[in-house]
Amino acid sequence: MKLKKSIIIILIILTILSIVSLIMGIWLGVLQSFRIVFGVLYVMFLPGLIWSYVFFKPKSVDNKKKEKFEIDIIERIILSIALSIALVPLTIFFLNKLGIKITLLSTFLEILGLIILSIVIYIIKIKLKK
Repeated sequence: MKLKKSIIIILIILTILSIVSLIMGIWLGVLQSFRIVFGVLYVMFLPGLIWSYVFFKPKSVDNKKKEKFEIDIIERIILSIALSIALVPLTIFFLNKLGIKITLLSTFLEILGLIILSIVIYIIKIKLKK
């Protein structure tokens, strides 16, 4: 039931973002507006969101069992934006110092690497708790 609710929320958010992209498409062109809206989501939110799950537990439904390092959804959203603003430029900067040129493809792959690394760490963290 919880998974079904999450999927519905994700679909609603994607629909809203698509509508915003189409409205922006009036002035910029449809492809450019999709690139802006979903690019901002990919660069400014997604890496930080996944890293926030690595560092902090989701808030438990049971209020009596309050654990350390729990945050609610508003704190997670703000923290996700802040973590993305910190992690993405630092990753691109350090990889540029190692000799990787900054291009659209390299930036996309570096952010994808950040996301995959955080997912792997989160899965290992869950497996170690069991």
